[in-house]
Amino acid sequence: MKNPIDIAVARLIAVFGEPRTADPELYVAEFRKALKGIDPHVLELAVDQWMRKDTAFWPRPGELLAEVQTASAKIYARKPAEHAPLENRPVLDAAARARVEKLVAETISAMGDDGRIAGEATPTQWDRGHRAAFAAMQAQSPNVHLHAKGLSPISKRMTGDRDDR
Repeated sequence: MKNPIDIAVARLIAVFGEPRTADPELYVAEFRKALKGIDPHVLELAVDQWMRKDTAFWPRPGELLAEVQTASAKIYARKPAEHAPLENRPVLDAAARARVEKLVAETISAMGDDGRIAGEATPTQWDRGHRAAFAAMQAQSPNVHLHAKGLSPISKRMTGDRDDR
């Protein structure tokens, strides 16, 4: 099977002839390099789109890459999610529901009060995301110049928090 880039170049040569540049071989080599790694279906659609334009010239590599972007947007456009009606969704039977409830209960019981999961050497640091832990981390940081000491005058004006009240 032929390489999709070779097919694209052959199509462009068939329609537009050899590229009219000082060095056609180098131009085609740069063209191949620019198109490397593009999905074959997207590349084919991009070349189709370029050929439908009212032009008698080869595209520059960037122009064809712009066509590749529009072609990939057409091919890979996501449609709004269509949710299955409730009557078509699978319903858990009693055994499956009991199995799920058992797994949840085992997970909850495996976690101790100190945040340690059973068999884990160190406790999970749940408090790292809290304000007090964050303030302590900021206080110990060597980059104190990055920490705001309060609102700047511009921020105070923006929020309406002025000192002259």
